[in-house]
Amino acid sequence: MVPDLSDLEAAARSAVWDTQEAKRLYMRLLRRCFENLPPLQRYPVRPKRERRVEKILYLPIEVAARELASKEWLAQRMPGWKVVIGARWPMQMDWIDIPPGVVLMKTANHLDVGMFQEAVDAGHLVAVLDEEMFGIKPDPDLYDISLDRDALGLADLICAQSEQQAEIYRGLTDTPVEVTGNPRTLITEPKGGGTKVLVCTMGGTINNYGRSFFDMVETTCRVLGDNSGRAFDLFAESISHELDLAPLVRRAVLELQKAGKDCIIRTHPVEDPTLWSKLGPIDESGSFGEALDDAAVVVFCSGCGTGLEAALAGIPSVRLGEGGHGISQTMGTTHENVVEAVNTALPTAIDKADVTLPQALMRLQAANSFECPYFDIPKAYEGKSWVPQPFHANKMTRQPLGQPISWMTSYLETPQTH
Repeated sequence: MVPDLSDLEAAARSAVWDTQEAKRLYMRLLRRCFENLPPLQRYPVRPKRERRVEKILYLPIEVAARELASKEWLAQRMPGWKVVIGARWPMQMDWIDIPPGVVLMKTANHLDVGMFQEAVDAGHLVAVLDEEMFGIKPDPDLYDISLDRDALGLADLICAQSEQQAEIYRGLTDTPVEVTGNPRTLITEPKGGGTKVLVCTMGGTINNYGRSFFDMVETTCRVLGDNSGRAFDLFAESISHELDLAPLVRRAVLELQKAGKDCIIRTHPVEDPTLWSKLGPIDESGSFGEALDDAAVVVFCSGCGTGLEAALAGIPSVRLGEGGHGISQTMGTTHENVVEAVNTALPTAIDKADVTLPQALMRLQAANSFECPYFDIPKAYEGKSWVPQPFHANKMTRQPLGQPISWMTSYLETPQTH
């Protein structure tokens, strides 16, 4: 039975602005959580059999704001293919009921192993373009704990953003790895030209919202497939980093307000906004992309994905602090005076290398091809009832391109080109 840790959690949260005391309390809380974690359950993995598939591509999406535009870009560049694009939940409900094709998965963590195995058993080929690793710095230790080797082993192709990333993947799996790039580097619409300074917080561990600290730790360990000292150290590093950054964010907001800047606070989606609401107005846009529509400059925490998103959108940005797990730790304008940094901030240049993802998926199918012109994909989705929860609706906010066949899931055929 898990002991009641609510008093300790409340004490830790109330000490956030006292950095050293908060670190002491959070480390004690983290230790208590790890002492009471249940054993991890491993999903049994079966050998892959030979599979043959038609020119069908399944594009499961979890977060529309981050993934949908790039998946629509990909869908339109698969000539002669049938494509199912949209919410991952109705798509993965029963892989055996839909015609075998190539499934492009967006993560490869411990919780994905069962889904990968079911897709493989149902005759599908699995490719992985990990959207979570897209913004993570190319550190072998971070990749090793974030990715599940069983999931990587069940895949038929790993798609990498760069050769540096590909080399890390090759150290973790025997599955073929290709450098394909990511469409997100090409299709993010330029934004900016607004009036607001968007200050982004990063406290998803220390300021978790909607669930207890223990539940957050337990769920994350299940995703990682690890509740060892290595996972503890990862949490401890994140807690220390977030607690060091919180006062910097607070000071930045106060200094910008004093300088008369039109400043708005964008909290991380999993954060409790009440920690920040006393400082100033909170941005309530449905997605970070929407929040960027009226932004002149983005102020972000080192390592946070918001710095990467600002760079992709071509918006000037200012980085607070150092370190973190994301590639944004090297992005943005830095200066001891945040007001001066905002005044002089410039966009971060992003490498827009060739994206060869469509060709890589075509080659995978061609090496395992099967011709059957009788597949009726919309009919395969008839009678499938799946009811979203608010959690799902918040992540998938619009119907993809094509013919609707399920909740936020569409079907389209791309014309054959010659």
